[in-house]
Amino acid sequence: MTAPRFSRRIAAALAVVLAAAAGEPGRAQTPTADSASIRLADLHQRAMQMDPRAAQPALLRSQSRLREANLRSERRPTVGMEGTGQYQSHVAGLDLLLPGGLTPPRPAHDSYDARLNLRHRLIDPTRDPRIAAERNAVAEQEARVATTLYSLRQAVNDAFFGALVADAQHQALGHLAAVVGARLDLAQRRQAEGVGLPSEAITLEAERMERSLRLQQLWAIRRGALDQLHALTGVRLDHPWALAVPDLGEQVRVARAALDTIGARPEFAQFARTRATLTAQSRLVAARDRPRVSAFARTGYGRPGLNPLGREFTPYALAGLQAEWSPVTWGTTTREREVIDVQRVIADTEEAALRAAIRRAALRDLALIDGLVDMLKLDDLIVELRARAVTEAVLQHNEGAITRVDLQIRSNEHDAALRARTARRIELAEAQARFLTTLGLEVR
Repeated sequence: MTAPRFSRRIAAALAVVLAAAAGEPGRAQTPTADSASIRLADLHQRAMQMDPRAAQPALLRSQSRLREANLRSERRPTVGMEGTGQYQSHVAGLDLLLPGGLTPPRPAHDSYDARLNLRHRLIDPTRDPRIAAERNAVAEQEARVATTLYSLRQAVNDAFFGALVADAQHQALGHLAAVVGARLDLAQRRQAEGVGLPSEAITLEAERMERSLRLQQLWAIRRGALDQLHALTGVRLDHPWALAVPDLGEQVRVARAALDTIGARPEFAQFARTRATLTAQSRLVAARDRPRVSAFARTGYGRPGLNPLGREFTPYALAGLQAEWSPVTWGTTTREREVIDVQRVIADTEEAALRAAIRRAALRDLALIDGLVDMLKLDDLIVELRARAVTEAVLQHNEGAITRVDLQIRSNEHDAALRARTARRIELAEAQARFLTTLGLEVR
C-alpha cells in the first residue's frame, strides 16, 4: 500500500470518528423537516383531499339546502287544480205536489266540477323544528364523513414510517453485511494460507446469504410502502430520502400532560352532532302535538255549484279557516321522546367507550415511546464505543498491528451502529406520530 493511499484511508477513518463525536452521523443522518421537502402533515392533507369521499360534505350541504328550501316553501300558499265528472243513479229530492200540479225540481243525475284550491298554513309549530332537525342532521353527516376520512391519517403514518424504517434497516443491515463480507474475505485468506478452518468460511458465507435475503425483504417492504403512500396521496417517490421525519418530542410532552382532557378526535364532534340532532328531533316531536291553523280558498265552475239543487253550470267561490289538533295521542309522543332519550344514552356510552379505548391506545404508545427513548440512550453509548474502537483500530493499523480488513470491519461496525440509531429515531418518531394521531392532534 502506498503512503498517499494509506494516508487517505487513515483520514477517512478519522473523519468518521470526528463526525460521530460531533453528533453528525453523515449519511446515516435522519432526514429532518429542514433537509427534506415532503412533510407528514402535508401528506395527511393530500390523502384526505384525494379520497373520493372528500366531496361528500359539499354534496351533503347542497342536498340539505334543497330540503330546507322545500321546508321554507311551506310558508307560501299551495295551489292545486281538480276536476270531476260523475253520474249517480239516485239524487236527493222531495216528493211533494205543489199547487198547480208542480213538483220541486230535482238535481241532475250527472254532475261536473272544475275548481282551483288554495291553502296557506298560517300557524305550523313543526316548521322551524323541522328546519333545525335538517340542519343538525346534515352537520352530523358531515362529522361522520370527517371521522371516516380521519382514518386515512394512520394509513399514511404506516406507509410513511414503514418506508423510512425499512430504508434505515436496509442501510444498517447493508453495512453489517459488509462487515460479514470483510470477515469472509479474511477467513478465506486464512484458509488459503493454511491457518484457518473451512468451517469458519462456510459459516460466514451462510450468514452473508441470510443477510442478503433479509436485505431483499426490506427492499420489497420499502417499495411497497412507497407505492402505498403514492396510492393514498398521489405523491410518487423513488426513495424515502425525500420524506421529512417530524420532531414531535415537545408536542408529545404537551399532549401527555393533558392526556385525559383531550377530545380532538372527530368522533367526539360526531357525538356532539348526534346529541344536537336528537335534541332537535325531541323538539319536533313535541311540536307535532300543537294546534295548526290554515287558511283555504276555492273557486270553481260546475253543475251544481254551491246550490245542490241547481241544474245549470255556475261559478262559485268559498274561503275559510281550518284548525287541526290532536290533544289525545294515547302516549305516542311520550314514547317517541323516550326512544330519543334511549338513543342519547346509547351515544353517551359509545363516547365513553371511545374515550377508554383512546386512553388505552395512548398509554400503550407512551410505553413504547419511553422504551425507545431508553434504547436510544444505549444506542448513543454503542455508537460512542464503536467510535473508540475505530480510533484504536486506526492507531493499531498505523503501527501494523492489524490489517486493512480489520480496520474496515471496525469502521463498518461503527457505521452500522450509526444507522441502527437512525432507524431507532425513526421508530420513535413513528410511535410519537401514532400517539398524536390516536388523540386526534395534528402532526406538526
